Amino acid sequence: MSFELSCIYRGFLVSGSVEGLPDAQQLKVRMSEQITEVASGESTFMFDRRVLAGDVLDIQVEEVPELFRSDYRCDVLSVDEMPNSDLTDVAVSCVFGATLEGKIYSPNTITADSDTNDTRQTPLIENNTFADAQPIYDLRTVYGFVSALNNSVTEGRFADSSDPNDFYSTRLEANQILVLESVSSGDGASVFDAELYVYDEAGNDLMISSTSVAGTERLTIRETGRYYIHIYASSGAGRYVLQIAEPAEGAPRFGLASNFAEGQAVVLFDSSDPRMRSQAAPLGGSVSNFDLSRASLIDFDIVRDQRFADFEQELETLNPESLNKLYTLERVKEYQLRPDVEHASVNQHIESSARSFDPLVDKQWAHERINLNAAWDVTTGDSSSGEDVIVAVLDDGLITDHEEFIGRLVPGYDFVSSVE
Repeated sequence: MSFELSCIYRGFLVSGSVEGLPDAQQLKVRMSEQITEVASGESTFMFDRRVLAGDVLDIQVEEVPELFRSDYRCDVLSVDEMPNSDLTDVAVSCVFGATLEGKIYSPNTITADSDTNDTRQTPLIENNTFADAQPIYDLRTVYGFVSALNNSVTEGRFADSSDPNDFYSTRLEANQILVLESVSSGDGASVFDAELYVYDEAGNDLMISSTSVAGTERLTIRETGRYYIHIYASSGAGRYVLQIAEPAEGAPRFGLASNFAEGQAVVLFDSSDPRMRSQAAPLGGSVSNFDLSRASLIDFDIVRDQRFADFEQELETLNPESLNKLYTLERVKEYQLRPDVEHASVNQHIESSARSFDPLVDKQWAHERINLNAAWDVTTGDSSSGEDVIVAVLDDGLITDHEEFIGRLVPGYDFVSSVE
């Protein structure tokens, strides 16, 4: 008598692979009560016990090597129910560092420059000309990047090239104030100086924030209309924040009027060192009334700048005068950066304004920040004219014998000692 013995397996096998864990490391994966040792890297694993079709699967990472627990997170990709066949694609993924899941939303009042130095930015859309100006809407805060020359930064998208110009198009209201803050991100070899220019829709009216080197740039819009906003890296490289504030009646007038002479600069040389006399000659122009004891007027030829090449032809077509004024401003900037120059400015008609003679005014940074000097053109609070200005200061103490306060204090209210 002979017998034939056959074995019929009930259920199906479960297997998978691990990725992302360093070589020579192991972790443990659990399925219900079963535990299997899993090799690192791209190795595979298989559970011994079979599972019936339709059974709920509970597969988890049981243990990560102690050396990597603080640095790695290992997860099993979701597997809910056993199919009617062997399951071979259970995936265990190990990720170095923290992970973030979900969606990130930025406020609708924030806009990013469409061609920053970040290599991860997609899509990259150039905004280097009037034609490619990036549209912005409503009241916005714009974050961006500009660089004057090749190699202004050592890494990123513009490590081997430059991005000197960013253009934006928008509608602006009269008395709106544009504020440009800049932070250097270069190698420190050159000062990062970002300029703020505004043109009307036809490119005719050029408004300039200032001719100063570095610092905060401000500009007040004169009339309601559509404008191009131009952020330009005069030197160095870095990030900037452009804020467009709400319009306010009586807003202070920031900015340099564009009615200055083309191809001219007013330069005051440093007369403290006699050696500067020999260095003052190669200025690229003719000097009127050369005298180290006072400012001199310099006439120079308009020279094209390669950094304006992207939009030069556009602006020359729209308004050649605006283009020449830009080149004039760049020459003034060059003079300002010379070691033998104390001061350089454009040649224009200016109006005097009141200034404080307080010897400590340079230590009071808040005055410039809020343009407090503009208030002196309205009133100085001179007691002789009956225009005393009383200012309420909320503080928890006061040095009454300080030179700033002697004879200027009036009775106030003590919120600390008086509780009623």
